[in-house]
Amino acid sequence: KKNWAELEKLPNVIPLLPSQGLLACDRIGDGRMASPQLIQLAIESTSILSKRNYSLQQDLKGLKLLITAGPTIEDIDSARYITNRSSGMMGVLLG
Repeated sequence: KKNWAELEKLPNVIPLLPSQGLLACDRIGDGRMASPQLIQLAIESTSILSKRNYSLQQDLKGLKLLITAGPTIEDIDSARYITNRSSGMMGVLLG
């Protein structure tokens, strides 16, 4: 939460919060991916801003990025955990 709060303060960050609706667990609540139209609009807005402000085009210049791939595992307690069945292919394709 602290890191997210710091990111939201940056002028070149467009936060896309989870939408509300039917979730994969058959419950209704916050947690749905933002709509593809909203994501596209955010990308287009960032592109327009970066053309106007050259410094935004250089945000990642010279940086090395670490992309992790694979399932997420969150401990419930010392004996149990929650995980997903991610294959990690998205991370591999990004790298």
